[in-house]
Amino acid sequence: MLNSNKIFVLTNPTIRYMKYIIACGGTGGHIYPGIAIANELKKYTDNDVLFIGVNGHMEIDILKNNGFEIHGIDIIGLNRKNLFKNIFLIPKLIKSFFQSMSIVKNFNPDTIIGMGGYVTVPVVIAAKLCGKTIYLQEQNAVPGLANKMLHRFARKVFTGFPNMEKYFGDKSIYTGNPTINPDINTDSNSAYEYFNLSTERPIALIIGGSLGAKNIIDTILKNNKTFANNNIQILLSIGKNNNIEDFKNRYKFDNSFIKVLSYIDRMDYAYSIASIVVSRAGAITISELCNYKKPTIFIPSPNVTNNHQMKNVRQLILTNSAILIEEKNIDALPTKIIQLINDKEQLKQLSENISKYSKPTAAHDIVNYMKL
Repeated sequence: MLNSNKIFVLTNPTIRYMKYIIACGGTGGHIYPGIAIANELKKYTDNDVLFIGVNGHMEIDILKNNGFEIHGIDIIGLNRKNLFKNIFLIPKLIKSFFQSMSIVKNFNPDTIIGMGGYVTVPVVIAAKLCGKTIYLQEQNAVPGLANKMLHRFARKVFTGFPNMEKYFGDKSIYTGNPTINPDINTDSNSAYEYFNLSTERPIALIIGGSLGAKNIIDTILKNNKTFANNNIQILLSIGKNNNIEDFKNRYKFDNSFIKVLSYIDRMDYAYSIASIVVSRAGAITISELCNYKKPTIFIPSPNVTNNHQMKNVRQLILTNSAILIEEKNIDALPTKIIQLINDKEQLKQLSENISKYSKPTAAHDIVNYMKL
């Protein structure tokens, strides 16, 4: 079980009308925790919630589709591989700062919540200059550059992992990561129908994050006959940046055993029917899998800053709560999927162990703290 000296839980918040800005964007790992917090804010009273994201990025459509108002600003991230290209960052940062100042002044929120990522930087700086209350939420076991830089302006930093005081000092509060509607009691029959999958065969859910994971996708699809021969169904999310037809033409897979989707919009359905999950080790996905008690094979991305995905999943691996395959050993994945699905005792043990890390009330606890 995770331990921390600073775990915050409150059950009776003071209800009063407030206005909030939530700054998030870039990937689902920043966006969906923001939505979870916004949904929780709406439960108590008719709070006004406004999102700020990056113009042209996925958060614009996602937030609108979830019924929230979002304003876009023009900002780009730091290029760590080619520092010369950061010359274009300076004018973007200046422009986005003035855009953020305009939004903050016009909306006049009581509180600003930064979800990490570069969109947070101009928004939080504008909020600080306008004298607004600022909170941050850090999803990963190793903080991103934005939150490292901005935490000095925040009242508190809500963390997805314990023992983050070494980064944020006494501002760190371990709440776990907020996730959207962790409905553990989803109707599985509806889920099977939704994906057109059989109730008679086990299902391996393969998710590579909102932007996809090409090596995982290729490994699964080139072994599609192996899975079919072992009576295993595959539910595969390839990410919106990839083209389904390209993979169909390349691998000629059997649609009755493999369902390939650009994006899974009903993750509650997908989790409810999955026998096992194969996933990257993004912080929010880990939190969801803990909540749903899913036996999981994690393949941390080697292409992330500070190797933070490996650090995110380290405690689960050490406590026999998940299985690790490094990307350099990706060829071992098909065999491991087949072995795990057929080992009922290991499935039960992994499910029990990963459930010990569940924090389904994270959004609730964050909102309760802010309303003190």
